[in-house]
Amino acid sequence: MFSNGFRRAELTRVVFPKLLRNFGSSPLVRSVKVDLKLLGKLRRETQVQISKASEALQATNNDYDLAIKWIEKDLLISGAKKADKFSGRATTEGLVSLYTSPDKNSASIINLACETDFVSNNENFQELAFQMSDVSARIAGPELSSINIDSILASSIASDPKTTVSSILISAIGKMSENISLKAAFGVNLSSRSGSPSYISTYIHSGNLTVSTSSDPSKKNGKLASIAVLHSEDPQVYTNPEFLRFARRIAQQAAGYKPGYLSPSVPSLNLGSDSDAVFLDMEFMFNTEDQTGRTVGQALSNISKSCNSQVSIKSIAFI
Repeated sequence: MFSNGFRRAELTRVVFPKLLRNFGSSPLVRSVKVDLKLLGKLRRETQVQISKASEALQATNNDYDLAIKWIEKDLLISGAKKADKFSGRATTEGLVSLYTSPDKNSASIINLACETDFVSNNENFQELAFQMSDVSARIAGPELSSINIDSILASSIASDPKTTVSSILISAIGKMSENISLKAAFGVNLSSRSGSPSYISTYIHSGNLTVSTSSDPSKKNGKLASIAVLHSEDPQVYTNPEFLRFARRIAQQAAGYKPGYLSPSVPSLNLGSDSDAVFLDMEFMFNTEDQTGRTVGQALSNISKSCNSQVSIKSIAFI
């Protein structure tokens, strides 16, 4: 369900006993009159069923903060059980999440899968995807590459160093009652790279996804996305409007055409593309009428001449 490292046996042998030790059995529900205002607030914040929110308030004597913690622990227990139960179910729906750091030095794309489009359009599911793409960009290496799924699941989320990605995934399964799995992740983080910097261009298309609003412009969800890493020895090129427009179009074409290779000897990074098309040999999809037949490689040569600096495409990834 999670990846090869998180098998059903591991959930049963390791996750269940640990959760039960930390939480114990559900507290005995006492005869406490539930505060209806707190019930509505708790229901809105946690998105759990009203019966579960009511149970949490009864168990904590209407202490709102304790009720939040009660629900969090309950979701971990129920989520672990459901993760084991649902692990064999097909996950044919889902979304792609793109994260680009504010300083443009890191980016990632991840594919988070679920069973139905109803869940893929759920705000909680989309927030889960945001958190996963955020973590993926943070742990990515200096070259655009595939990111190990188990490493992502074991990493802590940005808002709480004590909370791992695997725990919020388990809670999401408990809350949404569907099999949810992280299928793939690609990313790059240029912060540790020495030498002249490269430029990260990204693109995402929403498709038929009802995209929930994010207050953070660095996080976007959709149905297909791409990352392209371009390079010039002159960093001033990265401020040239013509270059920026070209870099954006490169990422857009990679996402739309899904080539199997960047060049004849360099494969693209992708989620199972069976295309043998070479990106640099493709016709550039943004050619004007008088540029018919111009390839991506030729367009790259043109932008290099226009910017007075050799521009290259180092790598592309798409989902």
